[in-house]
Amino acid sequence: MKIRSITMLAVFAVAGSALAWGPDGHRSVCEIAYLHLDKAHQHEVNRLAKKMRVPPGVTKYTSFAQGCTFPDEVRAKSGAAFAKYQAFNEWHFFNVPRTTSAITSDAGCNDNCVLHGIDFHTTALAHATNDQSRAEALLFLGHWLGDLHQPLHISYQDDQGGNLIKPIDGGLYTSKSLHSVWDSGIIANGENNEGWKAFADALNEKITDEDKTAWLGGTHADWANESYQITINPDVQYCKENSGNTSCDALPNPSRTLEEPYQKEFDPQVEKRLEQAGIRLADILQKNLPVH
Repeated sequence: MKIRSITMLAVFAVAGSALAWGPDGHRSVCEIAYLHLDKAHQHEVNRLAKKMRVPPGVTKYTSFAQGCTFPDEVRAKSGAAFAKYQAFNEWHFFNVPRTTSAITSDAGCNDNCVLHGIDFHTTALAHATNDQSRAEALLFLGHWLGDLHQPLHISYQDDQGGNLIKPIDGGLYTSKSLHSVWDSGIIANGENNEGWKAFADALNEKITDEDKTAWLGGTHADWANESYQITINPDVQYCKENSGNTSCDALPNPSRTLEEPYQKEFDPQVEKRLEQAGIRLADILQKNLPVH
């Protein structure tokens, strides 16, 4: 598209209802990351996950991978016990203008998007003065890396990252919206009823040393742009470049019919995004999580 880079635009992240990746996606990212930590960091991650105190009514997590769903769980709740987490509600995504061709920096994030969330909780992880604060930073950071790599979380506010694109027809997916196809539908079909742990282990086994080397380059904005380039791929059926090559506009028909070819095309891309998120998260944890 002959449209402007995000560095030239004023962009505002606006709250939406999207929850990036379903629970299995987030657990898979954090499990892959865990498997790539050294023993000392694995021990510290285990210790913090078990020390984490959760508000009443929230699942008590017994592992890091399970705890990476915590930010979505508290986001959906209200009350005094959850008030401190509400400041993070808009950090699950990055909304950009439809005139964006590529994301080349965090311009427009205004300290209120997933890029800021990664920076904020990386710092908190490194400098927290108590186990509870460090445990919370660990779980949020794990969650943000997953969010960043879910393509439709780098998208547009006016359709809530595809949450308003529905219904989804065709029978392959039970998902109610295009966003939820990418959150859970593609993953569910890829799991083959074996569960998230077996799915994560299978993804991890495919990762090569060459993959790790290639994926650890770049900035958080570069990783966001990887997601965004998938988002605007015409085959995703999220948006379509207009005739003037100036924006990626909403398609006229909000419903989608997605059959087996859709799964076949995008299942490998979803799996790669989960793998990349896990490897990049492991690298951040190795560098920023103090080991006692």
